[in-house]
Amino acid sequence: MARFPAIILFGFIPVRFGYYERLSPRKRAIYDKSDRLPEVVLPIGAELLDAVAVLREAVAEQSLRAVQRAMTRLSRLACSALDVAPLEVRVKAKRPIRRDGEYHGLYEREPGSAATLTLWMRTARHKRVVTFKTFLRTFVHELCHHLDFDRYGLKESFHTQGFFRRESSIYKKLAPVDEPTKQARKHAAAIAEAQTRPRTHAGPRKKGGVKPRQIELPLVDPGT
Repeated sequence: MARFPAIILFGFIPVRFGYYERLSPRKRAIYDKSDRLPEVVLPIGAELLDAVAVLREAVAEQSLRAVQRAMTRLSRLACSALDVAPLEVRVKAKRPIRRDGEYHGLYEREPGSAATLTLWMRTARHKRVVTFKTFLRTFVHELCHHLDFDRYGLKESFHTQGFFRRESSIYKKLAPVDEPTKQARKHAAAIAEAQTRPRTHAGPRKKGGVKPRQIELPLVDPGT
């Protein structure tokens, strides 16, 4: 299992994170490349916005089966829009507990197999359903790990400032305005048509040579 120091980001601080000094020269080069990568241009269409609205409804209904269906559809559309390999999504009930807290999301990747993203609906301690925005942000976070490997060809996926900028750029495109769900769905197509459809260019995909790995959603600031 590959573990990475984590951070809760309240603003982009123009310095490298503390764990950078503990990395090998090879891993520092990967970190620096990740830090320099630009924000992600995600083409937004009515179908993708509708998938987000459907997911919002499913989370509000607290239906594991409905969330699984909605999450599968959203993942398929997002990966297609970003021109990366599909992700297999698994939605489970209660988050597992770990030494420093609890899991939010988990990205797993092995050579020769489809990458897998696992999300959990309920908190470990109180078994409360997580908020929709937390659930969506978790998905986007793990999707960015997938982009690091499948789009950018990185050998490791570090939590860098560049990584969090890419995460935020995607989340801002997908996160709906705080308004009643039915209204959000009703206006999804109109919003999509009003936006300029940007173009995106995927980098070359590298086959093989990727070690099995598991990447967890960050929970705490590495400086604490």
